[in-house]
Amino acid sequence: MIGIIRIYPNPVKDFLYFDTIENIKSARFYNSLGQLVKETKDKKIDFRNFKSGVYILQLNTDNQIINKRIIKK
Repeated sequence: MIGIIRIYPNPVKDFLYFDTIENIKSARFYNSLGQLVKETKDKKIDFRNFKSGVYILQLNTDNQIINKRIIKK
C-alpha cells in the first residue's frame, strides 16, 4: 500500500519537513544544473545554507519514488 507523504512548506525558508509513516530510504536534492547538493534520510531538512532557487527533490521510500520541485526563498 502506498502511503501519503506531505512535504512542506514549499517555498521553504529554513526547514523542509516530510510527514509520512513510510520508511524514507533517501531524500536527494538536485540543483538546477542536475548536481546532487544533499542526500539524507531525515524527515527534517535544514535549508538555511541552500542558495535561493529551484531544487528537485527525489524522495525514495520502501513503496514509491517521488520527484518534487522545491523552491528555496
